[in-house]
Amino acid sequence: MKDYNGTEMKVVYDGTIPNNFESATSVVVTGKYKDGYFHANDILTKCPSKYEEQFDESQTKKS
Repeated sequence: MKDYNGTEMKVVYDGTIPNNFESATSVVVTGKYKDGYFHANDILTKCPSKYEEQFDESQTKKS
């Protein structure tokens, strides 16, 4: 994983990766740092939405 400052850290996770992991725009990982690795308990993803683009366009087309 990489934080907003660009610092990278290896993540160890034994659970099932979310289906939308590859297309996620950001990821929230909860767990603990131990022995140089982040041991994740849970992975939450935020994916791009086709509705976000439609909302943005409708906001800018006001006359």
